[in-house]
Amino acid sequence: MAVRVANSKQGGIPLGTRGVLVSSLVGGKENIAAQEAIALLTEAYERLCPDKAAAAAAPGPSADASTDISALLASEVAELNDTSKRTFFWHSTGVNSMVYVELKDADAPTPADLVIEVCRAAKASGESKSRFVNRLYPVDVVGFASLEKIEELAAKVVEQHFGESAQPVQYAVQFEHRAAPALDRLKVINLFAEKIKAPHKVNLNNPEKTILVNLLKNACGVAVVEQFRQLSKFNIRVLTTPPEEDKEGEEGKKAAEASAKDGGKGSEAEEGTDAVAGAAGKGGGGATGEGKQQEQEQVEEQPHEVDQQEPEQRT
Repeated sequence: MAVRVANSKQGGIPLGTRGVLVSSLVGGKENIAAQEAIALLTEAYERLCPDKAAAAAAPGPSADASTDISALLASEVAELNDTSKRTFFWHSTGVNSMVYVELKDADAPTPADLVIEVCRAAKASGESKSRFVNRLYPVDVVGFASLEKIEELAAKVVEQHFGESAQPVQYAVQFEHRAAPALDRLKVINLFAEKIKAPHKVNLNNPEKTILVNLLKNACGVAVVEQFRQLSKFNIRVLTTPPEEDKEGEEGKKAAEASAKDGGKGSEAEEGTDAVAGAAGKGGGGATGEGKQQEQEQVEEQPHEVDQQEPEQRT
């Protein structure tokens, strides 16, 4: 299937779409990161849907002597300009180091399935196949970034993935925001956690499913994914980093964190603990004392809110 790269200049995430938020390693290279991400997602699409990919790549009717060449060219241009026929279409978000790749094919695998396939392939091969793509954030549904609208999204997502007919799972909620309204982290997390009932349980260390909640400008993107921690939080750079280099990076990160704590700079992590523990306590079946202890140990791995550029070392 040929890769058709196109972009929209509008900012943010278009409401009512589904796709993948892409973080770029370098600000100002978002357009290149978008093209690289589309290439990775296209390969995953072709592996997951070989029949559809072959049909899309099939050549059209061949020209003969009676064919009007100008008509053929006009038809080709019209097809290229028709965004409904593109599988992927990227949007500028207006936020440094972030782009959004929309999945146009309504019958395609979910953005979560595509991202997992990309990450599995990267981990297996040890090759990132990109220079600027850092992390991939699947977005299955998009709504307005207000507590009222996010609650509506939460109700739909919980019913679909954690309803009465769903198998019991252990879950976590991952919340991040960039250049978005200043919504309270705990309130947003609880909009999801309070709707998930027993027998589902909170597990921040090794969840079977993770609810990804990404606020960007005036939009909220949500997806429920598996293997989020096993696949390094969908960080392509980490998945393709040799173990010895990754170990050195982790040692440096731990040393920096220890130095920050010695200097009395742990307040942000403590606030994150309260938010996550509070949500867990009200989520599926409640959190026991042991569960809350696990949550406190896990909090340093929870993401902090990002207003602009995402640090390269985040995983």
